[in-house]
Amino acid sequence: MLKTNLDSKILMAESFLNTAKLTEQIGVPEIESISNFREIGYDSPKDLQEKCIESQMRLKIATHFLYAIVFELSIKIIWEIEQGTEAAHHHNILCLYEQLSDVAKQQISNMYDIQYSNMEKCISELISRPNGEVLKGLELQSLEDALKGNAKIVRDFKYDGKFNGKSSILGSIIWKDDTYWILPPSISTIIVSFPTDLLNYAVSIHH
Repeated sequence: MLKTNLDSKILMAESFLNTAKLTEQIGVPEIESISNFREIGYDSPKDLQEKCIESQMRLKIATHFLYAIVFELSIKIIWEIEQGTEAAHHHNILCLYEQLSDVAKQQISNMYDIQYSNMEKCISELISRPNGEVLKGLELQSLEDALKGNAKIVRDFKYDGKFNGKSSILGSIIWKDDTYWILPPSISTIIVSFPTDLLNYAVSIHH
């Protein structure tokens, strides 16, 4: 019997993941079908659409934080299953990852590589679209980058909301320097698989 409450950790990780996935599905409504925009305080459908886009972006930014929590919890769950004890209450999941079995590390690496490859293809496709050249030079985090940088997201992002370094592949937000973009829903629903795959793997080895 493990000296840790794994079931509670899994439940919380699943809750954070499901919330993130729900916000990923929220899109901008068809503003043309809204006839009463003046009654709710906007001068034109365009003004209302811009407000809806702003609200959508805020939700998608929140998923960046939620996916980081899922990433941390999933690594800790796997570590605890293998070690038979509870992980320390810190955010250094790179340290925990390095202590995992070779089998677990290979599984995680394979899952990450799949999403990394999908994200690369997605960005290449977006670059070919009108105005897509702004994405040229965008760099993606390796698995080591993601493990190392996750602590800063969990610890600081809720306070400063800043995107730093290479772009994450965990969600539908990508960035370069001080500019960030939201992936189109038709793309993000296809490629955002790693957080789900990782947690599913953690759950599978628990049972």
